[in-house]
Amino acid sequence: MDDSDYEYEEETNYVLFNVGTTITDEYIDSVSKTQGGCRIIGLQEGKPYLQIGNQFFEGEIDDTIGTHLLFEIQESKRETTGLLPLLSSMRSKDDDKKKQKYNLTFACSTEKMVHFDSVTLEPKMDAEAINEAKMKEESQKRQKDEMDNIFM
Repeated sequence: MDDSDYEYEEETNYVLFNVGTTITDEYIDSVSKTQGGCRIIGLQEGKPYLQIGNQFFEGEIDDTIGTHLLFEIQESKRETTGLLPLLSSMRSKDDDKKKQKYNLTFACSTEKMVHFDSVTLEPKMDAEAINEAKMKEESQKRQKDEMDNIFM
């Protein structure tokens, strides 16, 4: 078999993450600069987990009703050379308010969204700790049953 039999096709999917109001854009920017961004696991399995800095989130994948269109925002630049600056002195002040301050460029679209909720991670118990917890729970249940029998 030659190399053409092993060719594969790469597919790109975009997903919108909704972490609510607990995380600000500034926090995400600072984490991406200091810690290299965020970590995502379990997205393909259908139960994603997201780590942003020291905060952890558990997600649920959802299909959206419509299509989300995502745009890149770029600030409009004013020309400082040529005929335009000379003509701008003849404009009224209201024209500056009408001028577009930002340019939008289409980036991508998606029909998937992941809603994330904050979670607290706890260390996994070893087998001995699990047995102790079960025994404690059983003894508490027995004591409760004995108390119920006494008062009946």
